Amino acid sequence: VMDGSDSEQVAWYETSSYARDYRTMLLITDGQYYDLTERLNTSVFYATVKIIERFNLRAVPSVVYQADKYMHVKEININEISQ
Repeated sequence: VMDGSDSEQVAWYETSSYARDYRTMLLITDGQYYDLTERLNTSVFYATVKIIERFNLRAVPSVVYQADKYMHVKEININEISQ
């Protein structure tokens, strides 16, 4: 889940392993899904309020994944990665 209008987050996604993983579903909280679909060559969907509340998302970008029978949210600090 990321803010598609934030160029730093989009750049992070492009260079991440998630961009090359066919199992990844990209959700955005803001931005133009069509432009991102073209740029990233993948399907892009809007994160609805229901999704944001269900996973208790507090920051983007975040990675939501399943481990065993539980769902986990990992917040990504792109400032730490780029240093």
